[in-house]
Amino acid sequence: MRFGQISEESYREFLINKIANDLGNKGVAKPDEEAKRETQYNDNLFEKIASLVEKTKEAVARIKELEKEAREQKEENKSLSLQLIAKERSKRSLDLANQMLEKDLIKKAELDSEVDKIMDMDDNNFKILKEAVSRVKEEKTAEEGLDTISGLLVDNEKTKKPSTLGDSIIED
Repeated sequence: MRFGQISEESYREFLINKIANDLGNKGVAKPDEEAKRETQYNDNLFEKIASLVEKTKEAVARIKELEKEAREQKEENKSLSLQLIAKERSKRSLDLANQMLEKDLIKKAELDSEVDKIMDMDDNNFKILKEAVSRVKEEKTAEEGLDTISGLLVDNEKTKKPSTLGDSIIED
């Protein structure tokens, strides 16, 4: 076969077929096989993308769950923190009120109400009261103790004599 006896297009097709036949077993893909491989590749790619999308949805759901748990944990911690503060304030208030009772600054019947008043004080007022109570000597009577404490807080001549230490602090 010579080139002049067949058309150029036929000759080209002949060469393509000959090369494809010669190299067919050597990994050269025929057009149909190449399309199949591309389709399989695309199918695999789509499956992987779908799998990744599903995993992303699961991860987002898990993140939302964890965020909700974290908010709940934060609220619980806040609640426990407030309970701890209240317990500590209650203890320090009771201790100070008992010191006041020991020094005859309040009467036994007034103990609970004094504890409540002390619990309502801010830290600064609590420190002032605690310092005042610590300066009172135990052997004095309740009346003498009140004079001593009220002298620390305000001028005695300008104020009337309160009935209890708690009343003197609250009036100021």
